[in-house]
Amino acid sequence: MSFTVYKSSAGSGKTYTLVKEYLKIVLVNPYDFRSVLAVTFTNKAANEMKDRVISNLRDLAVPNPDPESKVIKYLLPELTDETNLSSDDIQKNAQKSLALILHNYSDFSISTIDSFVHKIVKTFAYDLRLPLNFDVELDPEQLLTEAIDLLISRVGVDAELTDLLVRYTESKADDESDWHIENDLMKLAKTIVKEDGQTFTSRLNELNYQDFKNLAKLLNEFINKFKKQIVEQAFKATKLISDNHINIASFYQGKRGIANYFLKLAKQNNEEFAPNKNVLKTIDEDKWLASKIETPDKNAIEQIKDELNAIYQNIKSILDSDIEKYQLYKILYRQIYPLAVLNEIEKIVSDIKEQNNIVHISEFNKQISKIVFAEPVPFIYERLGEKYKSFLIDEFQDTSVMQWQNLIPLIDNSLSEGHFNMIVGDGKQAIYRWRSGEVEQFARLPEIFKKDNLPLSDERENILKRNYQEKYLQNNFRSKKEIISFNNDFFRTVSQKLNDSFIGIYDGMEQTFDEDNSGGYVHLEFVSKETDILEDPILLSLQKVINNILESDRPLSDIALLCRTKKDTRICSSFLLENNIPVLSSESLLLSASSEISMIISFIHFLINPSDRIHLANVFQYLINKNIVQESSLVEIFKGFRKDENANKLNLQNLRNYLDIHAPNIVKT
Repeated sequence: MSFTVYKSSAGSGKTYTLVKEYLKIVLVNPYDFRSVLAVTFTNKAANEMKDRVISNLRDLAVPNPDPESKVIKYLLPELTDETNLSSDDIQKNAQKSLALILHNYSDFSISTIDSFVHKIVKTFAYDLRLPLNFDVELDPEQLLTEAIDLLISRVGVDAELTDLLVRYTESKADDESDWHIENDLMKLAKTIVKEDGQTFTSRLNELNYQDFKNLAKLLNEFINKFKKQIVEQAFKATKLISDNHINIASFYQGKRGIANYFLKLAKQNNEEFAPNKNVLKTIDEDKWLASKIETPDKNAIEQIKDELNAIYQNIKSILDSDIEKYQLYKILYRQIYPLAVLNEIEKIVSDIKEQNNIVHISEFNKQISKIVFAEPVPFIYERLGEKYKSFLIDEFQDTSVMQWQNLIPLIDNSLSEGHFNMIVGDGKQAIYRWRSGEVEQFARLPEIFKKDNLPLSDERENILKRNYQEKYLQNNFRSKKEIISFNNDFFRTVSQKLNDSFIGIYDGMEQTFDEDNSGGYVHLEFVSKETDILEDPILLSLQKVINNILESDRPLSDIALLCRTKKDTRICSSFLLENNIPVLSSESLLLSASSEISMIISFIHFLINPSDRIHLANVFQYLINKNIVQESSLVEIFKGFRKDENANKLNLQNLRNYLDIHAPNIVKT
C-alpha cells in the first residue's frame, strides 16, 4: 500500500518511471492490467505511454533477447530487483500480459484524464439529466462565437438586452477602452468555459437584468454620496481661501501644499484623496505659512487656519470611514454590466447546448464532481462495469483542482484496500497553468488543496498522509552537462527569492549528469529596466548571436528563437527577414510577411491613386532597405512632388531613368 509522489525535472525519466511502475504491476499478475488506470495530459503522451508499455513487454517476452538492448540492459535488472521475480518469470508473464492486452485492448486503460472523465459522464448521463446521445464540443471559440452573434442579433429587438449592451459600451467608453465590443465579449465569454470560472458564473443564473440594474443603482448612489461629501467640504475650504483673497503660493509649500489639496478634492473627477507629506506637515506641525509671504496673506491665513483645519478633519473623517468601501464599490460598479452581459451569454450558451445535445469538455469535471461526492465509490465502479485498483497519474502539475478532487475518492478507496498509487510531475513546469492547473496543489501534497466544503476531506487527507512517500528523480539523461549545471545554479538562486509557500517546489530539484555528456552552452544578456526588450539594440544583438552561430558551421535548423508574445515573434521575424536571415514561423509563412509582396501591393495602390504618399513612401522604403537606391537620390528626384499629375509623371520618369541605370532588374520586373 503506497501513495508515491515522484518529483522530477525535465529529462529525468518521468515517463520511464511511470511505465516501469505499470510493468511491475502487470508482470506480477498479468490479469491486473484491467485494474490499472494510467492518466496523462494529452493524447500524444497517452499514445506514447501505450507504445512504451507494449514495446517493453514485447522486448521482455522474447526468448533470446539482445543483451545490449536498453530494455534488457537497464529495465530488466530494475524489474527483477523490485518485483523479486526471476528473469524467466518476467519473460513468461510478459508474454502472457502482452497477449492479454492485445486481445482485450479496450481494457488497456492508459488515457487522458479528459477521456476517463468523459467515460464516467457517459455512464451517468441519465443521472445528470444529460441527453444519452450527447456530443462533446472541444472548441470553445465556435460555441461562444455563435452565442455572441445571437446576443448581438437581438439588439433593437429585445429592449432590456439593448439597454444592457448600450450601458456596457458606455462603461467601456468611460474607462477609455475601445467601444467596439465584439472582441471584449469573446474575452468575457471565455470565463464560462474555464473550470475556475464556472463555480462563480453559475451563481449569476439566479439574477436577471433588473437585479443588476438595482445593484448598480445602489453602488452608484453610495459613490456619488461619498464624492459629494468630499467635494462640498473641499469647496468650503477653497471658497474660504478665495473670499479672503489669499494666494496659494502664500501657503506652506505653495502648489504642493494644503490649498492645492483642497482645490483637487473640489473637482468631481478627482480620484486622489490621500494627503501628501506637505499637507500632513501643515496639520501635524501647524506649518501654514510659506517662507516668503506678504503680511496681508499672513494675517488672513492666521485668521482662517482653524476653520481650514476643521474642514480637513471633516474630510479625514469621511475618508477614514468610507474610502475603502468607496474604492471597493467603484471596482464593483465597473464590473456590474460586464457581469450582466456574461450572464446573458451564459444563458444563450446553455440554450445552444440544450438544443444541439452538446456538452462542452470543460463541464466534465464539474459534472463528475456531482457523482463522486454524492455516490459511494464502489457504486461508481459498478456502474462503470470495472474496478480500478491502482491509479498512475502523469504531469500532475497540470491537473486542475477539480480533476484531482474528483480522483481523490477513487484513490482513497484504492489505498484503503492496500493497492499502489503514484503521481509524477514537475512543479516548475506549471508556470503556464494549462486548464486551471495549480502548482500549489502539487507543492502541498499530501494535503488537499482548497478542500473547503469537500465531503470527508479530513478523512481522505489523513489516508493520503499515512501512505505518502516522496521520491526524487535526479538523474538527467537528456541534457548536456553545462545546461544542467546552469539550471541547478539558476533554480537554487531564484528559489530563495520566493514566498515560503513556493520554495518547496524547488526542494530536491538539483539534477546529476553524465560527466562525459558535455558540449552545451548557455549565454545570457541583461537589459536595463528602461530599455524595451525589443528595441533596436536588442534586435541587433540577436542578429549578432545568430551570425556567430552560423560562422561556427551550425545550420539554421539548429536555432530556435523563443519570444514571450506573438507580437514579439512578429517583430523578431520581420527584423531577421529584412536582414536576410530566413525564419520559419506561422507569421513568416503569411504573404503579408513578405516585404516584396507588401511593396508590390503598395505600388499598385500608388498606380491607382498617384497622390497617395503613404504607399509611395512604402515603395521607397523597400528600395532603400534593399540598397537598390540611395535615400539622398530619392529625395532629389522627388523634391518637387506634389498633388499635380504632370509633375508626378515627371518625377516617376526621373525615378525610371535612375533605376534604368542602377537597378535594371527592378525596372524589368
